[in-house]
Amino acid sequence: MVKPNWFVGIPVRSAQLNRHLDDAPEILRMYAPEDLHITVAFFGAIPEEVATRVWTGHTSLIESANILLGPVQLFGRPGRATALGFNVLPHEPRRMRLAGGRSSEEIQDAFSKLTTSLRSARDTLLDLAECRPDEREPRPHVTVARIPRDASSRERRRGIGWAERLVVDEPVTLDAIALYTWSDRAESTARFRIVDEHPL
Repeated sequence: MVKPNWFVGIPVRSAQLNRHLDDAPEILRMYAPEDLHITVAFFGAIPEEVATRVWTGHTSLIESANILLGPVQLFGRPGRATALGFNVLPHEPRRMRLAGGRSSEEIQDAFSKLTTSLRSARDTLLDLAECRPDEREPRPHVTVARIPRDASSRERRRGIGWAERLVVDEPVTLDAIALYTWSDRAESTARFRIVDEHPL
């Protein structure tokens, strides 16, 4: 039996990014489009009734926002990345230009607001679920692929090289929040499934 794995996340739906995922080298273990999300609060192996109770009535902790996915980031140990993804923080403000008709200054303000709201929502949800507090500063990002631990150096370079050439410059609207758990891999290629979803 699969160990429970519950979390609250913001679905990231980008047709432009989805098109890129189809061209990934085989060595990468790609996430399905329906897997792409920004984690709000990770509960882990708590009972389903607890996850549902905490989720119910606390779906308005985050506001809708427009974002741009920043340059590809490597996650994991230095020199031994285990995942690839995009930060949603404006590391390069000059790339931001306009998103939804707003100036780059307004966009940066929106990112700061998003980070603050993610921290508040995470802390509230973890406390209600009686999970261990997460003291880390929120780092909003979207994981798109895993790199197998047994990948050769050549395979690793190929996967990272593909990711570093990706350009996703279309604005993405964060307009929903969802309760996730593991998917039934026998019926789906996705890692996760959305149990419930509410608009922001």
